[in-house]
Amino acid sequence: MGKHFKEKDKRLSKYFYYLVQLICWGILIYSLIEIGKWYIHNKQNEEIMEEISDVIIVEPILNEEPQKETNANSYNIDFQAMKNINTDAVAFIKVPGTDIEYPIVKTTNNDFYLNHSFDKKYNAAGWIFMDYRNEIDGNDKNIVIYGHNRKNGTMFSSLKNILNKKWYNNPENYKIQFITESEQFIYEVFSIYQIEK
Repeated sequence: MGKHFKEKDKRLSKYFYYLVQLICWGILIYSLIEIGKWYIHNKQNEEIMEEISDVIIVEPILNEEPQKETNANSYNIDFQAMKNINTDAVAFIKVPGTDIEYPIVKTTNNDFYLNHSFDKKYNAAGWIFMDYRNEIDGNDKNIVIYGHNRKNGTMFSSLKNILNKKWYNNPENYKIQFITESEQFIYEVFSIYQIEK
C-alpha cells in the first residue's frame, strides 16, 4: 500500500514539474513576443517621424540684435504635406527642454490613437492626440493633449524633464509652441502640477 502511494506521489510530482516547466516556457515565449512588438512599434514610429521631418522646416528665431540667435526656433509646417500622410493632423507641438516635437492628430474619439500611429496602423506606442471635444479655432480655454510615457524616451516620456530644476530655472523653456494650419500660438507655462499615481 505504501509503495503504491509513493509511486503515485512520484507521478504527481513529475506531472507538476512538467506543468511548471510548460508555464515557464509559455511566459518566456510570451515575454519575448511582447518585447519584439515593443521594439518594432517604436522603430515604426521613428521611421514615421523621419518621414514627417521632411515637411517641418526649423528656423532659428533671431533677437533684435542682428545675427544673435536665441535657443528658440520657428517652425514652418507644411500642413498639406502632413495631411497627405494623415488627414487627422491638426497641429504641431514643441516643448523646449524636452524631446516633444510632434504633429498632433485628432479624431472622433479618445481611443483610436492610444494604439495607432500617425500612419493609422496599429501600434502600441500610439501617437500624440488632441481630445476630440476640443476645437483649435482659438475659442477653447483649455486644450487637452494626450500621449504615452514610453520607456524609450519617445512620445510624452521626456515631459518629466519639466520637474528638474535645470528645466524650470531656464525661462526660455516656458514657451511652448503650438502651431495650427492657420495660426502659431505660444503658450507660457506658469504652473506645474504633479499628481500621485
